[in-house]
Amino acid sequence: MGIFQLFLFLAAITILVAFHELGHMLFAKLFGMRVESYSIGFPPSIFKKKVGDTEYCLGSIPCGGYVKISGMIDESFDKKYLNYEIKSYEFRAKSAWKRLIVILGGIIANVLLGIMILSVLTWKVNDVHISKDEFYKNGIYANEYGEHLGFKTGDKVIKVNGEDFKRVEDIFNPKTYIGIMNQSITVERDGQNVTIQIPEDFVKKMLSKKCDDSEKVRSFISPRSPFTVISGGLLLKDLQQGDKIVKVNNRDITYCDELKTQIMANIGEEVSFTIDRNGEILCQQYVIDGRIFDHSNLEYSLVVNLTIKTEEVVHGFFESIKIGTIRAFNVVSDSVVGMKNILNGTISASDNVSGPIGMVKMFKSDISCVGFFTIVAVLSMSLALMNFLPIPALDGGHALLIILEMVFRRKIGYRILFVLQCIGMALLLMLFLYTAVNDVRNFFVK
Repeated sequence: MGIFQLFLFLAAITILVAFHELGHMLFAKLFGMRVESYSIGFPPSIFKKKVGDTEYCLGSIPCGGYVKISGMIDESFDKKYLNYEIKSYEFRAKSAWKRLIVILGGIIANVLLGIMILSVLTWKVNDVHISKDEFYKNGIYANEYGEHLGFKTGDKVIKVNGEDFKRVEDIFNPKTYIGIMNQSITVERDGQNVTIQIPEDFVKKMLSKKCDDSEKVRSFISPRSPFTVISGGLLLKDLQQGDKIVKVNNRDITYCDELKTQIMANIGEEVSFTIDRNGEILCQQYVIDGRIFDHSNLEYSLVVNLTIKTEEVVHGFFESIKIGTIRAFNVVSDSVVGMKNILNGTISASDNVSGPIGMVKMFKSDISCVGFFTIVAVLSMSLALMNFLPIPALDGGHALLIILEMVFRRKIGYRILFVLQCIGMALLLMLFLYTAVNDVRNFFVK
């Protein structure tokens, strides 16, 4: 975890909180409430400017922000206004439905932000998928865990959970298996259909941060691919871009996994490579240096170009809004399913609940602009969902109390509201401490 990752995390949090609090502020102003302050970051302030009744601030601690609306019990625990008569511009003076919309304003803003980002990304960045025909044509490579499940290299996947799959990516998506009683993948092997049962702990291992084999589980099978050399790297220094390795020790080589298998079997020995260089057949001898060869990442030792055909899908502007909206709410539905499966023990809370450190680790040092804003969109939708929970101190808790007021036509006393706010803050503090401890524990998991 580096300084740049921390900077990206703080930038993302600043964007999320700025939009969240902006939603509260805009609706408050719309309904004639006085907004005393709107701050991005926490004091001490770097910049302050008062416009009308509102003081706009930029704090020096960039880990959140806040909006202060007159006459509202919030996380500031400001009770001084309770000693004065209700003013017409105060939050408490407005009708229940107006207060409800103001409370939900932050959630609405985060949802709109998530939809906006994912819609723009859908419009500007074409979707690229592995061709199902290509995936079937070449078959799959089964790693050690894949073989343990019952797959064999060369198998051709035809069904997942007894049904045709829409995209190749679905095979590697945990959602495909969660909630399915008889998880299975059907393959074609030597002209016969073979159904391989997926064990119940498959999803747990796939999502686990502590399981040593979690990476192997996530890539239990992969598409087989012909390849050409981009660079021989440190392993095979004399190879040139465009070279095709056709034989290793007189064994025919077509796929990248075959090359990896032959190299692993001959570490420390001199190996004969037959190379096709623009139609000219060359035979070269290399000693496989085990200190250089990374068996888990062939491309680290030898740079190759996998020639898998992909499908590129272009979306129009209005279509992108529809797809972006669906993707945004898929984040919410995935989170709800995740919460459900944590509660029923299908997946582990310690492996799937992250706090600040876990979120910082999401921002890789080499992350692209697209990757950054994708994470921001996901976090924005997740923040909206979390705030919607009916927990005191969260927007959902405030909203629930207002709804109860509307149903029973009676306001809840300020003393009760204050106590509930204290309880809610205590619950949030305990949740923060749990995620922080969990983050520290997971930080040392490789």
